[in-house]
Amino acid sequence: HHGESIKVEGIASDASGIRLVKVNQVSSQLKDDGRFSVILPLSVGENILTVIAIDNYSNQTSQTFEVVVDPPGPKIGTYHALLIAVQNYPHDSIKDLDFPIQDAERLAEVLKKGYLFSDLKILKNPTRREIILAFDQLSNQLTEDDNLLIFYSGHGYWDERLKTGFWLPSDATEKSRADWLSNGTISNYIGGIQCQHSLLIADACFSGSIFKTREAFDTLSEEDQVDQPESIKRIYGLPSRRAITSGAMETVPDRSVFLDFLVKKLRRSQSKYLLAEKLYIEMKEAVINNSPTQQAPLYGTIQQAGDEGGDFIFVRK
Repeated sequence: HHGESIKVEGIASDASGIRLVKVNQVSSQLKDDGRFSVILPLSVGENILTVIAIDNYSNQTSQTFEVVVDPPGPKIGTYHALLIAVQNYPHDSIKDLDFPIQDAERLAEVLKKGYLFSDLKILKNPTRREIILAFDQLSNQLTEDDNLLIFYSGHGYWDERLKTGFWLPSDATEKSRADWLSNGTISNYIGGIQCQHSLLIADACFSGSIFKTREAFDTLSEEDQVDQPESIKRIYGLPSRRAITSGAMETVPDRSVFLDFLVKKLRRSQSKYLLAEKLYIEMKEAVINNSPTQQAPLYGTIQQAGDEGGDFIFVRK
């Protein structure tokens, strides 16, 4: 069926010949071989379809089918993804990493294959300038109808004196903050890029420092756990600026179990609409149980960036 109508078709046969076929009391034109078809309107909810066939001796038989029509989901905007992976650090003061590019490519594959992402870009070993240019491009390109996922895998650092966290782009050096990217700059861009929903997923040491407060939510309200179009429509209608991070204020291992479970949960999810909060809850315990350092991922709101209580929703193809 498509939209608000359904085509019911089939073949009715009897040794004495078929005189009439009706579907919900609507008569069908019969072909010589007994083929029939009827187009009927559908309404939201349960629709009962009864097919009655009558032979030339007025004997009749019937078959009943049920068609359930869900209420329409939210009007979904375009999905954009910017995946940033830094593993090669030319300056001797910073160790190279082994897995960020591979991890970003694994995430890109599951997003492209399974979800509605029409614009997906991977930045491999970008400099600070290249990351800022990519943010600028997004802020010029996106509108309030769009959705944005930003993923970062690379070194992270917490500066205790400045009380701020940083990403380390490929041109970073240990001694100078000039080529580091602060949480404040990242949050400002996330707040300034026009879109309905944005989600930052950061797989780096001290990534939890993106949250100005330490609060992270662990529970969904009952109705939001259900894949219900009305609930999804309400959540989608409220702008959100959220983040999922691989840890709180700790170092995390280079071989990321966080990324393993992120990709696994996205791949295996059966939901048409998967909330970022639900994704986080489903992967959190697996990460804690399988991490050599018992790292605990966080989920929460990026403060003062335009969040109005919605959530990022991954939409299945």
